Amino acid sequence: MAELAAKIDALIVAIGGPSYDKIAQEIKADGGPTVSGAYLWQLRTGARDNPTFHHLQALSTYFSRKIGIPITLNYFDPETPVDQPWRDAQDEERVASLQRQLDEERELNTRLADNGVRRLATRYGEMGPALQRQILAIVETLSEQEAAEGKKPRGERDEAG
Repeated sequence: MAELAAKIDALIVAIGGPSYDKIAQEIKADGGPTVSGAYLWQLRTGARDNPTFHHLQALSTYFSRKIGIPITLNYFDPETPVDQPWRDAQDEERVASLQRQLDEERELNTRLADNGVRRLATRYGEMGPALQRQILAIVETLSEQEAAEGKKPRGERDEAG
């Protein structure tokens, strides 16, 4: 997937081209998953092209913070142009919308981890973009149904529930 390599390259260039090890250390310091400088190099050169959901989320969070524009998971979709974040940055409403989306993605990531579904999250990262969108829609529908029924999320249930 040359698209992913080009996107990782564009993001690294946009932050001034720090070393892969420095990026990896900063991702870990931000609370992200362990990622090596070698792995980042592989992503940038196209030697690896299937990062996990957690790695994509960490890259999204890291580069959003460093660049100052929301980099959502949609950016890593092969159909999204490499220069899309910079085009989006020209429109304040679009930036606000993307920031809300980024916040929702982070919340989903937290909920997935908090609810002990790391296996699903890992597999999610291995799925194609269309299937990922379907899974997100299912999760949102189930969450809305649970909220409508007045049930607490699993992590908030008491010992009896």
